[in-house]
Amino acid sequence: MSKLEAVIGIQGSDEYNEGFNAGVSFVKTVIESKEFEDKLFKAIIKANTNNDINIRIIDTLKEFNL
Repeated sequence: MSKLEAVIGIQGSDEYNEGFNAGVSFVKTVIESKEFEDKLFKAIIKANTNNDINIRIIDTLKEFNL
């Protein structure tokens, strides 16, 4: 089962599955990077709260055009 099938419950073409899996791998690479960690940490410190952490994560992802 591909990641696509696990997420949305349908089977796509092999090409679509490969593209989806490559996209997931790319996002994972960005999230695991030191640059992402630094930007997210700074955003959390700047907000001075641990509320709405999901918003900080999404905003940081947007900075990486994800």
